[in-house]
Amino acid sequence: MNSLVKKKIGDVIIFEDNDLNIINGTFRGMDIDAKRIENPNTETIQFLDQLTKCHHPNVQRIFKYEVDRDRYYLVKELCTSNLVDYINNTKKNVKRTKKTRMIPILKDITNGLKYLHDNGILHKNINPKNILVDLNKSAKLCNIGINEINKKK
Repeated sequence: MNSLVKKKIGDVIIFEDNDLNIINGTFRGMDIDAKRIENPNTETIQFLDQLTKCHHPNVQRIFKYEVDRDRYYLVKELCTSNLVDYINNTKKNVKRTKKTRMIPILKDITNGLKYLHDNGILHKNINPKNILVDLNKSAKLCNIGINEINKKK
């Protein structure tokens, strides 16, 4: 079993395992999700700047990024589950129809996509694991362009 390493970068505390996989962290007293990007190019850094300016209830918030040597750490809003987990858990606990349960989620997804498209951002990898569900059962799009960033390395 890997032990966790605590790392303070700016005003963010990140917990990584021995393989440098980010587990979680804190920022301004709140729990956060985080993602590490190695050696980003200028285009990637400009895209990260654009993502930090996205503020919509159906898009996972990226509060900021911190730099530690050649590593950039995205500081992201923490959500409780992805859409796959939400559907599986809801099936077990709720006797409502799938249609009734999914209509608000589908509206959230389309609202988030419209916001991104209106701001010139394409998601490029919409799938149930890239749709998060928060405690209020609101859907939030995540990993916007992050897979593309990682492929450019």
